Amino acid sequence: MHTVERELLNGALGEIGLSGAEKTFYISVLRSKEPLVSEVVKLSGLQRPTAYQALKKLKHRGLLTTDTKKYNQRVTAVSPTKLSQLV
Repeated sequence: MHTVERELLNGALGEIGLSGAEKTFYISVLRSKEPLVSEVVKLSGLQRPTAYQALKKLKHRGLLTTDTKKYNQRVTAVSPTKLSQLV
């Protein structure tokens, strides 16, 4: 994702009411294909408790889904093109 695209997406996410941590987490998930939550924590630079709180809120809004196998939780982001339909 290029800087301009990231800035546009960041602005759109702010318009729908996401916090800074939620925006960072969502964009970090988009940068990887079905990453583990631990990978998103590293990519985003967020503290683990902050990241899990953002994950919980984004799942509640329908912007992320998770798939848990054993102790590994993978995260998938809803396409940015569908954001307006979800919020």
